[in-house]
Amino acid sequence: MSQPRFFGQDNEINMQIGQDVITTLAIVSSEITYLIASKEVGILGETFDRVDEIYKGVSGTLEFQSGDIDALKVVDAIQKRARNRDPSVSGPRPKIFLKSQFTSPENGRKALIIVPDMKFADLPLNSSGREEPIQFRFQWRAEAAPISYL
Repeated sequence: MSQPRFFGQDNEINMQIGQDVITTLAIVSSEITYLIASKEVGILGETFDRVDEIYKGVSGTLEFQSGDIDALKVVDAIQKRARNRDPSVSGPRPKIFLKSQFTSPENGRKALIIVPDMKFADLPLNSSGREEPIQFRFQWRAEAAPISYL
């Protein structure tokens, strides 16, 4: 008998810019990678190398479609923050959050991953054809993405 597994329908993802939750994004795929480097050191007189782990933050990709201009609001907020050019914001720039909630299909238990302050690289907008939806694929980095068990 096979064990139940997580599927995409068991993962709810929301993006938040400052206090505004963006709900009109159709998330196609999401990836969160916890970056951990390992370092080996060979010590004279020992028969095995010593291995250390070094936490280097979190990275990922977010691919989505949208039938609303909210997707362009996300792009606009990111580029304004990166350029430090939003005259409507005084003080600290708005942080962009990602919340990813997983629900076990077997027993309903939940886990929540929150990426509290995402930083982005290039922001490509792909219009591949007249019959295809516009795709957004963002690469991001962050210092942490804690996991909470609900």
